[in-house]
Amino acid sequence: MKKATIITEAPRRRRFTEEQKTSILAEMAEPGMTIAQLARRYEISQALLYNWRRDAAKQSAFVRIVPTTAHSSQSSSSRSLPAARICSPSGVIIEFASSISIEDIAYLASRLGGRS
Repeated sequence: MKKATIITEAPRRRRFTEEQKTSILAEMAEPGMTIAQLARRYEISQALLYNWRRDAAKQSAFVRIVPTTAHSSQSSSSRSLPAARICSPSGVIIEFASSISIEDIAYLASRLGGRS
């Protein structure tokens, strides 16, 4: 006969910091990564990931710029960033094959309705 275990306390809910949420959401932009795979990796529900993404989209200042592996032959100045991928909270991804200046990013953000 198996021994019965009585659980008298509710299991604790895990809490994620904003940095952890941002890091996990950043993985969504990886090529081939799906919500289901990410949810399994962190043992959380897919709905929670969708909620985090929706909440991040409400914060207008949330835009990620990720340097890509492509190398530019252009000389880079102190005000120029390497080839990059810009990931917006709404899921739109803009990739640049060559370096982009900070001024160009500010212009693009203002044209897309962001803050410059």
